[in-house]
This record gives sequence, C-alpha cells and structure tokens, in this order.
Amino acid sequence: MHAQTLHVRRVSGLGIRRVGAFAATAVLLLSGCTSGGEDGSGGEPDESGAATSEQADAPPAIVQEGGFHRSNTLPDPVAEQIVTLPTESGTGSAKLQIVSLDSDGESVRLIGAWLQPVDGEGLASDILTSSAESVGLRPWVRLVDRETGTLLEPLQHDGGSGNFDPGSPANVPDAGPAADTVHKTQCVCSAVANSTPSDPSSDPTELFYLDFPAPASDEVDVLAGESLQPLADVPVSQGQAMTYDEELTNVTISSSIAQEFPWGYGAGATVSRSVPLTSTEETVGGSFVEKDQEITRVNLPADVLFDFDSDELTDEAQDILDDSAEQLKEDAAGQPVTVEGHTDDEGEDPYNQELSERRAAAVEEEMAGRLEGSDITLETEGFGETRPAFPNRDSQNQAIEANQEKNRRVSFSFESVEDVDAAVDAGRELPDIPDMEDAATPNPDAIAEGVMTGTGDGDDSEIQVSVTAFERFDDGIRLEAQVSTASGSYEDDALTVTRPGAGEQYFGPNPYASLSTYPTTANFSLLDEDAQTLLSPTTAASTDCLCAQGSSIATDLSGEPLTLWAHYSDTEFSGDEVVLRISDTAQLRLPVPDDAQADGSQPGDAQSEDAQSDDAQPSDAQS
Repeated sequence: MHAQTLHVRRVSGLGIRRVGAFAATAVLLLSGCTSGGEDGSGGEPDESGAATSEQADAPPAIVQEGGFHRSNTLPDPVAEQIVTLPTESGTGSAKLQIVSLDSDGESVRLIGAWLQPVDGEGLASDILTSSAESVGLRPWVRLVDRETGTLLEPLQHDGGSGNFDPGSPANVPDAGPAADTVHKTQCVCSAVANSTPSDPSSDPTELFYLDFPAPASDEVDVLAGESLQPLADVPVSQGQAMTYDEELTNVTISSSIAQEFPWGYGAGATVSRSVPLTSTEETVGGSFVEKDQEITRVNLPADVLFDFDSDELTDEAQDILDDSAEQLKEDAAGQPVTVEGHTDDEGEDPYNQELSERRAAAVEEEMAGRLEGSDITLETEGFGETRPAFPNRDSQNQAIEANQEKNRRVSFSFESVEDVDAAVDAGRELPDIPDMEDAATPNPDAIAEGVMTGTGDGDDSEIQVSVTAFERFDDGIRLEAQVSTASGSYEDDALTVTRPGAGEQYFGPNPYASLSTYPTTANFSLLDEDAQTLLSPTTAASTDCLCAQGSSIATDLSGEPLTLWAHYSDTEFSGDEVVLRISDTAQLRLPVPDDAQADGSQPGDAQSEDAQSDDAQPSDAQS
C-alpha cells in the first residue's frame, strides 16, 4: 500500500469526510505506509507496520514518491492530502503531509512537509498562510478537537510579528477569541515559502512547524490555510518528538530573536486560544439559536424589541416575549437563565455597554411574570459589542449591515440541552433571491449545479457552482462545491464585482480573507422550507468558521474548478430537499442526503422503521 493512493477527499473531514469506519482506517493505514514506493525509493512495511531492511538500508536521498519529491529520511506521514489549484497556465499541485503531531502533555507540535511534484507546475507553501495577515509568511493552521467541541489556534506570542523568544518557556493563559486578525501573524511557528524550490529533485524538503495547546482527544482534525479541506482523525502521539535531517530537510525559523530550532514545545508562547465550536440555526422570522457543548443562546432581534437608542419595549415585543416564555418553559425548565444584552460595533464602547445592560434588564422585568411558577430563575448581563454572534465587519473593515442587525439582540442563555426549537417568530421576512440558471457544461460529479451572476453594476462574470458532495455523518453535515467560470476560460478578477460594497459580492462579504470579494462558504446557508429555518456553517466565535475562508488565487477563477467546503451541525431536515442560499446572490436546490431526512428513511427504501438503522453511513461511492 502506498501513501499516494489516498486522495484528499478520502482523508478530509470534520465529520465532513468520515466515511463510516473508512476514514479512521485510512489514517491508520497512512501511518503504516512507507516513504518508499515502486520507484525504488524504499521498501514496503512488514505486516506489523515496521519498515523492511531494504528501506532501513536505503541511503539518505531526495526520492520520488507517488509523483512528488521527498526526503527518505522523513517518517511516514500520519495524514496527507494532494493540493491542486487552477493557475493561469493550467493546474498546479503539491502534497501536504503531516509527519508528526506529538504532545508533551501541555503542548502539541505539528510538523508538516510540503512536497513538490515530479511533473507539472508546483505550488508554493504560502497557500497555508492567511491572506488577511500574510506578512512574515506564517502558516495559518488550526486543530479541531471534536470530543470537546473546540477549535485550537496555534500558540501565540505578544512580541510583534515574528518576534518571539524560542528560548523562553511557555506561559500560556487562554485568551479566548481574538478581536482582530493580527494574531494570525503571531503564531509560535516557523515560516513557509512564497516561491517553489529551483530544483525540488535535489533541494531539501520543506518542513514547517506550529505549536498548539494540547487537545483532550487522541485524534484531531487539521485545518490548513484558508481553503484546503480538513484532514480528519489525525492521531496525536505522546512523547514521540521528531528530529529532522538538516541536510535533506529545511525549516525556516521565523523568530527574529533566535535562529536555532526550538526543541521545547510551546517555547516562546504567551497566549493560548481555545474557541468553542458553535452551531447557528435561524428562523425565517428573525430569531436564531446558537449552541455549543455547554451553552445554548436563544437570540431575539433588538430592532424589533426596541426602538432605536431605546430600552423601552415596543408593542410588537409583547407577543414575541410571550412565545419566548413558552419556549423557555420547554427548553430551560428548572434552570437559571441569563438575559443578555448585545449591540453591534457602531458607536462608543461605554455607551453600547450601558445600553445592552438596560435592555437586558427591561426584558428580564417583562419575562419574570411570564415565567412565574416555571422554576426558571432569571439574571441579567450586558455585553455591549464584545460578543458578536456574526462578524460585524468584513476584512476591509466595511460594515456588514445584515450581521450588525443580527448582533443587535437580546439573548436567553442556559445550559445546553439536546433539542432547542428556534421557531420564535420575530416578524422578519427572508429576502427573495433568484434561482441559478442551468449550467451549459454539466459537471459529471455534481449532484446539483447552476450558474449565477454577481449583483454589481456592469458585466459581471458568470460563475458555475457544482455541488459535488452533500452528506451527513455522525458529527455533522458536509458540503463540497466546485466553483469555476461558466465560460471555461481563466478570468482575472472574475469574482470582483463592479461595486464591491459589503453585501454585493458573489459569495457575500468575506470577514476572514484579505479582500471582501474572496470566495467563502461562510455565507452558504441551508434553508429548510417546511421548517422555515436556516442553518449556517459551524463557527468558532465570530472569528473563524469550519468552512472555506478564501482562495489562493484571490478573485481570479478559471475553467478548472476551485473546491470550496463547509461543515454544518447535525440536524434533521423536514422534506426531501433543502435550498442552498449563497448570500443574497442566488440559490440552488439540493436533495437531502438519504440518512439526513427527519424520519430516518431512505428514498425507495421499503423497510419498516424497526428495520432501519440510525447509524447508517453514506457509502464510499458518495465521496
């Protein structure tokens, strides 16, 4: 078995690519693969997974393995994916390998290898950076600990870009979500490259490292860069530190204080960030529910409850609070409930804080009588603008007005329960958007596809969107879409609309990448028309999402597809199809995955309910 036989779609996940037992098996098989192959670069492992004497006796060299150049002194990867991207001249490729993910009990060190192809155009490893903060060429990688429902950012430092001391022991209090993108350049990590090697057949193999807080789980998902699909179920070793060959591999140390490789995990770190993963389900009427493993928040729009700049409840608020009280009696019975006030980021911080407190108190006073006898106790807290549910601004600091409106809210927060009904009607209406046009050149792998046009003035490009995967797994729903020009040609700035104001982009305003027009699936929502609910991609506070956050070719696009992905929380749909709404630009109808229907049935399945399995997984053919 050779490592190259596993394609990215077989190992990417977050539940997005956990094909029953297959994905977990795939990673285990990878860890047993040799770094050799049929080209004579090494031997096969024996049945125990150990290398044969042929491989052990191979002289150190840069070898060809599965179509890529690699030092044969490296250990076998624990996970890998082939990266292909459209370029002006065709398609470029590289291979990302995780060659070590090891914990010392406090911190985890990830060491990756970036391999260049034997044939064809290569790709530089700066694909792994965040376009929002690419100065210094720091890789932007996160770990997802599904057992605890948290996203782990790299350990960070507060010494300015690159200026950390790898000789200092780690001192890492958890700082929670960051308020801006500057932290993306402050990882305790090495640097990556913005060009390909001149001769990858002889140049040292490029390595990079990042340190993280230790996860609770012995397997994590790895999110690399802004757009690469996740690597699922990557095993975390304990106390098996990796050494590397300085002649055949190369690590670019990013610290300006010391140029020696920091062998101590977490050395130089002063900040740790572990952010809870949150699912968000909205109602068409305007309320929405946020839920992580510990807290559930039922959110009501403040613009309906209050007049502008006021803490006096409107007449319309009375019916909404009546409905909310009945819902809380079901969802939060016997619990303490905190009434929270929140604002957007317009105006002065002290004023927003005081307004949020007054509004929370006004709602608490009204709700107390409605909840009398329910064994629910109420308390209040105002957060001002400090806890947005959605990004208030895009990456160019333009206000995202639709998100600001959602962030102006009053919330009821309580300990998470299994099922919470989001169906409090706050009197809003969902804007109508057009259906996509039929694609002139169908994608044979698509389960649904169409063509959309931007909403700016002028001759906007026609963009073909082909949904190639929409599957449900034990930890959520995975969507994969291939995006290309409908013309089939390479178009510079194809995704740049004539009037690039927030809300006018093809894929909606991008709060994560360096330009708001970069493609993202952050605004890919799933509309259940029967239930009148909208499901958004899983987020980590308002600063990250389990979704494609950008593109390595910026706003360019070609006939060769760019693959985007998104992860959604586990949910049940009411009918046999849902509507994929791409921002306010266009929509596309998708068939509900067989095992994601509310009754657990599968189309054409004549089995009785007793004979059906709740644990059914999509077949390998669906990948």
